[in-house]
Amino acid sequence: MIIQISDPIIRKLHQRVEEQLGPFPSFKPARPNEYFESLVESVVSQQLSTKVADTIFGRVKALTAKDFSPQKLLAISIEDLRQAGLSYAKASYVQNIAKAWEEGLVEPQALKDLEDEAVIEQLVQIKGVGRWTAEMFLMFTLARPDIFSVGDYGLRQAVSRAYDLPATSQPSAFEQLAKRWSPHRTLASRILWKSLEL
Repeated sequence: MIIQISDPIIRKLHQRVEEQLGPFPSFKPARPNEYFESLVESVVSQQLSTKVADTIFGRVKALTAKDFSPQKLLAISIEDLRQAGLSYAKASYVQNIAKAWEEGLVEPQALKDLEDEAVIEQLVQIKGVGRWTAEMFLMFTLARPDIFSVGDYGLRQAVSRAYDLPATSQPSAFEQLAKRWSPHRTLASRILWKSLEL
């Protein structure tokens, strides 16, 4: 992959990551009919390892009998969602997302054309969807190129390691540093996350 970020630290990190871990997979924006499942999966995955999150989300999907729609998710009881491995809070949150889709609080077709901050503003209206989740949605579902999530612990750890910036620094210090990667902050973030595996 040809990297368009001029920052020499990120460029060197990118080279090391690709040499040791292989090339970065490219990704493209999801389709609007995939947004609902993607957002629910993000909430399910919060504060869990990838393996555990995948297992629990697989169980939740199994409850919908291959019809992962807002209507089907709302028809599943909170207790059944908890049996699948969700906490009471997360079970409520995923149903809140389903209600937002059903009631038109979120309009997927419009979402794809909104500016980044407008997407965040719309999604955080849903109880259980915070700024971090909305930023992950922008990065990985909408494939927006210039997102940096200062609230992500792993990302702060990676920046701290690469730039010798104390992990306890103020968010503004991380945001200021990230400006040097614009308009490719999403790619820089992916490189930084991956660097934690080196």
